[in-house]
Amino acid sequence: WTLIHHWFEHYQGRLNLQPERFLLILHSDNRNITGLSRMARWLRREYGVLHTVSTIEPYTAYNHMLVKHELLRRFVTPSDWVMQVDADEFVFFPSGGTAAEVLDQVEQAGHNVHYALMVDRVAADGDVDLAPTRGSSIFKSFPLNCALTLLIQQSDVRKACAYRGYLRATTGNHNVLGLNASAAVLSRKHPVRTTRRYRRAIGEAFGHHDYNLLPESYHKEGQPLPSILHVGEFATAYHFKWIRGLAQKLRRRATTEVSTSGQYAELRNYLDMGTPGYRGLLVPPSTNSFGSDALKRLCNLHDLPGPEVPIRALTSLELMMLFQNAKPEHLENILEQGNVPQHQREAYISRLLERTMNENIARESNVPTH
Repeated sequence: WTLIHHWFEHYQGRLNLQPERFLLILHSDNRNITGLSRMARWLRREYGVLHTVSTIEPYTAYNHMLVKHELLRRFVTPSDWVMQVDADEFVFFPSGGTAAEVLDQVEQAGHNVHYALMVDRVAADGDVDLAPTRGSSIFKSFPLNCALTLLIQQSDVRKACAYRGYLRATTGNHNVLGLNASAAVLSRKHPVRTTRRYRRAIGEAFGHHDYNLLPESYHKEGQPLPSILHVGEFATAYHFKWIRGLAQKLRRRATTEVSTSGQYAELRNYLDMGTPGYRGLLVPPSTNSFGSDALKRLCNLHDLPGPEVPIRALTSLELMMLFQNAKPEHLENILEQGNVPQHQREAYISRLLERTMNENIARESNVPTH
């Protein structure tokens, strides 16, 4: 609840998206259907949200994906643009502007997907029991740019933040079903054989019923799978997961959602570093905080914009410094050795960033995705 006002302030205020077009999934892992119904009524009254769906089943990424696919099937047309974000993600596009302005430019350039990289925002002292407050800047309350999701959870930080209505994202919204450049070439050379193989892979992964929920672009006879034509630069999805309630949720999910227990084990260890006996430390238990040494390892404390700078998307250079621990002087040396002209440097670094982020992170490989 503490993020809701800030979330609407961003997507309705900054990006000029209209709440009557929002499709919101409300989930309660403690099966509080009364609370979800109350929230749906409040969202309609307070913000004008017309479309919500409640779910109380134990969370799994696959089931959550199916709920999204069903919502898109009901309300989205192939010509629409879909912005798909979580409740703790605040997307900024590299070019700035409203969502409609940015996506119109993206469409005119022939692209159908815009990816973002997830940058974790953390309180200055590493406290994860700090709650956002209405009326103050959430970016100033959580000023640090960190790579906790990548380095601690070892999770994919690439998110398909916007895509055309004839496409679908996979679990976690990290990949989009379709052909990358090399698969598209192969599909043109051997259209019948490759399309049949790709469709069979998707069908086996999703099952017959769930496969049929996908748009016609994925199973229309005589038509290849859609090609993914993504924007070269990454948007920035600022991630406000690290707030009050997270530590308790992670400990609760260790028993209620066993499938995610291993994924969050190291994160729980970081937050429990103060537990007596843990790695020999004899200090107060359950600190619910990242210590100064952890912040130095997991965050970029010096090179990225601080809270006094107007919030914007990080540049490709800044994202390289955060996720690859690249130093400005090292990147400058690469650019000079490659004789890259000044006006081409951002594009060159964008391609370098894309290669490292796309190739060095494990992805779902049993289905054709980008």
